[in-house]
Amino acid sequence: MDDALWQAASPAIEQMVNAAHTYIDGGGWCLQDHLPTVSHEHHWPWLNVERWGDGRPKDWSSLLGKREGEFTKIAVEELHAYQEFLAYGRSREDLRGKLLPTEDMALEWLSDMMLDHLSRDVFERAMHIGARKPHEFRPIYCEAERSILADELPGSVIIPLAFAVFPDGWTLRLDDNTCIRPLTDEEHLGRARDYTYGAVPESVINAATHAIILDDIVVDNRAPWDRVLGRRKYEESAIPQERIDRAVRALRVASPTQSGYAQILLAPEGWADHWRLDLPPLMTIDIVRRYPPALDKRSHREAVTPPSDGNLADIAAAYAALGRGDKRLNLATRRLDLATHREESDDAVLDVTVGLEALIGGDRNEIAHRIATRAAVLLRETHHAHDIYTYLKKVYDRRSEIVHGSHSIKNATIRMHDRTFRTEDVALWLLRTVISAAIALDEPIDTAALDRKVLTLIDQSVRPEA
Repeated sequence: MDDALWQAASPAIEQMVNAAHTYIDGGGWCLQDHLPTVSHEHHWPWLNVERWGDGRPKDWSSLLGKREGEFTKIAVEELHAYQEFLAYGRSREDLRGKLLPTEDMALEWLSDMMLDHLSRDVFERAMHIGARKPHEFRPIYCEAERSILADELPGSVIIPLAFAVFPDGWTLRLDDNTCIRPLTDEEHLGRARDYTYGAVPESVINAATHAIILDDIVVDNRAPWDRVLGRRKYEESAIPQERIDRAVRALRVASPTQSGYAQILLAPEGWADHWRLDLPPLMTIDIVRRYPPALDKRSHREAVTPPSDGNLADIAAAYAALGRGDKRLNLATRRLDLATHREESDDAVLDVTVGLEALIGGDRNEIAHRIATRAAVLLRETHHAHDIYTYLKKVYDRRSEIVHGSHSIKNATIRMHDRTFRTEDVALWLLRTVISAAIALDEPIDTAALDRKVLTLIDQSVRPEA
């Protein structure tokens, strides 16, 4: 983007690379860097970062310092090409708005941090990938340069799906710029971190074989220092949260498996703020708790069974339906999603009933009877109407106990044929089933038509000739 800047940086980078090779080839010793690893011993991958032991890569940045010392082996003050590059960069008045937070600042050490990204950071990356000549490390330099000089930075958002079960190698395209696909080993290594994740257990971060990929992200970089200092704000603003929510909720509708996400990553395209060894320059934007709390205690060693192809195909249909703007359908799926995140079962039951009422409710008269009847008619081709009516009435009985402050556990469970389930689990299944039926209709549910259908079915049962 700026040929004069490259002409000044190129000899500086080459001088660093040559000095490092001369030192190492002469038997010199270098500190070791941390080494990310990924294990596939069980179904879920396990990520780790080795801090000790042999076999770790060299920490090339440790060789450089202001003056030689116990660990510093190459004094940058003696690297004349590097010093000339710094002087040239500082002299470029037209770059001040890019190298400093504001154009009127005169802090050399602050602008040098950006200039070091164009030189010392490029040197370190070059050493890790074995680039020695300008034509070999120029692509690295261009990535660093764009992160400072470009006004817009393209990339992809990667959302690893925690404990979401898919067949090996399975991929699903949701729209032109959104898909679910397997994570590569390079991406696993790039997202591994050598620090704790706070309230999110490592098992949740690690247990992801697939991820939601959003391909058309553009980050505002008109003020590079502001972006770097306030990275999360700038990069989160570029993330289309609505598409992430749609994809997660579509997965929630199509599959009863408890899953979610905790890690939000940005994969730069053609630029980089930093690199790690020779890995893709993935950036962790945020760590969140967007998953059912029960996953905190789930083991990554347990065996899993992939879902049926039918369920997987339903994900794309649900995603498309949620994008058509049906407010009632979107409210119902949002409540389904909220219900799976509740720590209290009573809250989950309330969420489910709100979702059901959004889809097949209407007036407030005899709401439980109306919801149960309409659901029974809607699902009559795949489920016994009497069962659906009975289960939904029991869910509403439980709802009534909750909202009236009752401590009764009479309706805390529901008997379904020969098994007993928690009421909130039955409620979640019912809401997911009704949402799936609504999506299959490919149009908003007409509750009045469902009511009329009840009378028609009565007529047909009493007077078959009708």
